Amino acid sequence: MAEYKTIHYNIDKRIATITIKRADYGNSIDYLTTKEIRDALEYSEKLSDVRVIVLKGNKKFFCTGVDLNYLLKLREFSIEENKYDTEFTADLLLDIQRNSKLVVALVEGYALGLGWALAQSCDLVMASEKAVFGIPELKRGFLPLMAFSILINHIGQARLKQLIYSAENITAQQAYELGLVYKLFPSENFGVLAYDEIEKLIDKTAGGGIGVIKKLFVDANKMPMEPALKFTARMLAHARNTQEYLIGIDSFLKNEILKW
Repeated sequence: MAEYKTIHYNIDKRIATITIKRADYGNSIDYLTTKEIRDALEYSEKLSDVRVIVLKGNKKFFCTGVDLNYLLKLREFSIEENKYDTEFTADLLLDIQRNSKLVVALVEGYALGLGWALAQSCDLVMASEKAVFGIPELKRGFLPLMAFSILINHIGQARLKQLIYSAENITAQQAYELGLVYKLFPSENFGVLAYDEIEKLIDKTAGGGIGVIKKLFVDANKMPMEPALKFTARMLAHARNTQEYLIGIDSFLKNEILKW
């Protein structure tokens, strides 16, 4: 595993945690940060003892989008160089969605613009009651295209238009009411409660099954009904030969509660 400069990485109790550590820059991300997060995601996916990948920041900032100093450098890039950079960032969001492990965002403080897109690309979002979400790009003359691409599938056009055009932040409670946050916890003991919840998820859900369901969300979700059903039927046929499936049938017949 590589040594990282912009993130901290550790594994404990089948949970790999990626912590953005750029607090002096609002945990904003640049090319190196994006590259290191992508590398940590890929590394975690290969480890059989890792069941969940956590992406987090600190109490004040989850992630506030793209580093402004990096944006200044991008002014000197050609269109082709900018295209590579933006696609590299988009690939980070796709990496999260295509990773076979459950990826959970733990959001404390601000998740803004690309930072919100980063959180919402994760399979589940758990947030501190003091967390703040927003898409402020138009205030600066920027375009919130990454956030648009992710959030449009979560909340629909009408609500997304309000968030983008007003450039106003929303509270964690409002995000929860929109269905964007899975669990809300008090800020005082957020980390303890969030990791306890993750351990419960690990115990009660099969890891291999999560990878299959994630593939359905990414691939089958875009298909018309008939090819989607054919696609899911093929996946189910393969799933029936897995060890997890056989264990599940056996425990069901014995009326046993499984702990994975």
